[in-house]
Amino acid sequence: MTNYHVVKPHLDMAAGVRVRFDYRRIPGEAEPDYEGGEWLDIDPAWEIPFSPYSQADIDMVGDPDESELDFALLKLNRRVGDETPFKEDKKRGWLDFSQPPPLPAMEAPIFIVQHPGVDPEKRPPLQMPLKLASATPGFIRANGNGTRLIYGTSTKKGSSGSPVFDDKLKPVALHHNGGKIKPDQPSLVENNRGIPLHKIYRALDESVREKLVPPA
Repeated sequence: MTNYHVVKPHLDMAAGVRVRFDYRRIPGEAEPDYEGGEWLDIDPAWEIPFSPYSQADIDMVGDPDESELDFALLKLNRRVGDETPFKEDKKRGWLDFSQPPPLPAMEAPIFIVQHPGVDPEKRPPLQMPLKLASATPGFIRANGNGTRLIYGTSTKKGSSGSPVFDDKLKPVALHHNGGKIKPDQPSLVENNRGIPLHKIYRALDESVREKLVPPA
């Protein structure tokens, strides 16, 4: 799962989308090879469920509609959760999205696992290896109609689509933006926002939710 605005140009050509896992720096080793590793294709037969973003996300006026959840649910061409990552002895596993996750507790820590972007004029590659961001207190509140979560955890540019976890490391949201949309409003940098997963779950067609079974 990622944001709609991340894959918007590719929704009509899923065969051209590839996904990479395990792009991370192993302690004591050099930076990982950005071009190396295995890239996975998207299932070409999968009709990608998605929801657009809102004008309210751009001008920060009002609340996004229930139909404006800025997500896209991709389906890979194989079950990577059953595979063992390089230099590890356990299978990758799965995050449980078989039920709508509850909201985190107020002021509870929020953790975001991100792949920030890098300025291509300063340093290749375009994305950084896996980074963890956290804040305590983390969760601040939901917006007016509950279509966005607002938290204090700051992310770097390029982290859209990152998973947001609560203090029990349960996924609760899909990171959406840093709140700093308009350059003349720098105070919004602390207004980090994510899409609550329970909203995304309920927005999915029943035929799609049936495929979101608990991890075995």
